[in-house]
Amino acid sequence: MAVRGNVTTEIYQIFYNEETRGALDPGFIPLDNSRSEHPDWLEFWVILNFLQTHELRDDRWYGFVSPKFSHKTGWDSKFVHDTVQRNDGKSDVVLFSPFIDELTIYQNTFEQCEWWHQGILATCQTAITKMGACYDAEKSVGTLYNSVFCNYVVARSSYWRNWRDLAVRLFDLAKHDVWGVAALNASSIHDQKSLPIKLFVQERLTSIILADGRFRTYVPPENLAFSRYEGAKREFLVTCEYLKQTYATSGDPYYLSAFKELRFAHYAHGFYLG
Repeated sequence: MAVRGNVTTEIYQIFYNEETRGALDPGFIPLDNSRSEHPDWLEFWVILNFLQTHELRDDRWYGFVSPKFSHKTGWDSKFVHDTVQRNDGKSDVVLFSPFIDELTIYQNTFEQCEWWHQGILATCQTAITKMGACYDAEKSVGTLYNSVFCNYVVARSSYWRNWRDLAVRLFDLAKHDVWGVAALNASSIHDQKSLPIKLFVQERLTSIILADGRFRTYVPPENLAFSRYEGAKREFLVTCEYLKQTYATSGDPYYLSAFKELRFAHYAHGFYLG
């Protein structure tokens, strides 16, 4: 637990063994995943188990990050705690997403998933519907303000209660539903590893929760500046994000069409930036 002024945060960093435990950021709280009851769920289970076994306090911020948080984002615990402190009272959810190019050039995180795992979108939508969530994986538009990868979210307890409830439905769907047992436990290749499709769905629960705008979100300006990209690539990313955000706030279909046309002009055969 970290206390800065009137802001209290509990940000946990997950570890799998002594090697990953030794590499943890000391500013985060270690969270043991070495004896998981459901190792096929990777980090999802240890987060869900925590949320089901701990009483969440309304006056605190909670977060869960992987051992690779700093490697993927370039940020440390001090940056995370300072960012949350600055935005206490002004936001409910702070997003520390890596891979912002992937968030920007796809219409939403499910389209991104479909590009890398052909044919998975239909499974994702069926799972969403069976979970009772109101979200259209084909039509919804995601921006840096309502999307994240790796569950790198620090948020108020109200967000995590929503996440927990949706996560329980997904877990039950993959364990007890006839369709879910087959479809969600089927494998897809990611980083040369065979992983169950349910993992790709759980990583996108945040997109479902934040889609309706109930929660005030904040993104560190370091991400919004696209500072790690240069020249035409940076201009392309900024323009894609601008068009999606403008569509999201105005509802004017022109901006979504312009986004799709711009993207096609740059990547007619795919959207990978290289």
